Amino acid sequence: MFFLSESTIQRPGPDCVLNCPVCNGLDVTAFTFDLVTQTKAYFVVKMMKTTVTHVVCTACHTNFFARGPAARLADLTPDELAAVLRPPTTFIQKSLAVLALLVAIFPIVCLVMAVIAWVSNRKTRNWPGMVSKIALAISLLVSVILGIAALIEKR
Repeated sequence: MFFLSESTIQRPGPDCVLNCPVCNGLDVTAFTFDLVTQTKAYFVVKMMKTTVTHVVCTACHTNFFARGPAARLADLTPDELAAVLRPPTTFIQKSLAVLALLVAIFPIVCLVMAVIAWVSNRKTRNWPGMVSKIALAISLLVSVILGIAALIEKR
C-alpha cells in the first residue's frame, strides 16, 4: 500500500494596493499570502511542492491568484499588480467552456452553449475564457456555413 501525506503552510505576505476588477475599487488595500503545499510518500520522501500566491481584496473579499511570490507584489503599482492577477474560476465556468467546445459542431445547441460559456467566462484571463472564445468562434462559423448551405439548397 502506498501512503501519501500532505501538509499545507500559509506564509503571510505584505499588504499591497490594487485596483480591484470585481468591486471596481481604486487603490484598495489587499493582503497577500503564499500557500505552500508539500506532498510526501510514507511521511518522509518529498514528492511534490507547490506554491500558490493569493491576493485578497479587503473591500469585496475576492481571492485572486497571482504569478510570483507574495513578497514581490508589494513593489508593484496597482496597474502592474492588475496585470499579474488571475481571478478565480469555478468548476461550473470550466465545465461550461469544455462543454461548449464539445458541442461546437451541433447547430443551434452549439451557439446557445457557446454564448452561455462566453458570458460566464468573459472576464477571466485563464484558459476557460480562451476556450469559450474559441467555442463561440467555431459555433458562429458552423452556424453561418449551415445557414448559407440551407439558403443555397432552397434555390
